[in-house]
This record gives sequence, C-alpha cells and structure tokens, in this order.
Amino acid sequence: MLRSEIRQVLGVDLPIEGGNGTSLEEAIVIRKRKGHDIYSVESAVLKYLYERYCLAQELVKQELLSREGRIYDRFVSFCQYKENKPDEIDLVNVYFDITDCWNRKAKPGKQQNS
Repeated sequence: MLRSEIRQVLGVDLPIEGGNGTSLEEAIVIRKRKGHDIYSVESAVLKYLYERYCLAQELVKQELLSREGRIYDRFVSFCQYKENKPDEIDLVNVYFDITDCWNRKAKPGKQQNS
C-alpha cells in the first residue's frame, strides 16, 4: 500500500513492501534492487511520510537493531502532526527491515569499506 501511494504521488517505484513502519512487526521492508541503495530508499520514504503527516519534524536518533536474524533501521523523531493524520500513523518510531540489502560479510578476497 505504501509503495503504491509513493508511486502515485511521487512517480517513483521504490523497492519496498511490508507494513507502515510503525513497529518491528509492521516494518517497511526494503528489497535489494539495482540502482537503489538503503539510504536513498529510506530517505525518500521518510520524506514522503513526514511531508504528508507532519507540520514539523526533527530526527532525534537513528539506530540499527538485530532481532531474530533480521536487521532493522529505526528512526526516532519528534513530529508535530497535521490535524488530518489517521490514528494508525505514528511517526515517532519508523522501522525499516533492511535485511535483504544489508552487507553483513565481505566477500572472500575483497575488503569492506567503512
């Protein structure tokens, strides 16, 4: 649903699926796709969500989480919501499941860049 909303409004087809990002269980899943990196996809999704639902927004913290073999990127923000925000939208914590595109190990013979 979020993917089709963003495609319709912004004209961009992002490699995302899953939930609305409001919890680990509802994380926005980012799939690996050539031409898209984790950070640009996260930025596009967050920009869309914040502009749609917030009058003002400030990032407080970003952290990586590991749960049951999955890697999550959690964004903690202050958000002053617009009046027409649906009850199920809470952008204080936005979770992305980045397991599919997270490079956990360097390939043999190659070094990972930090």
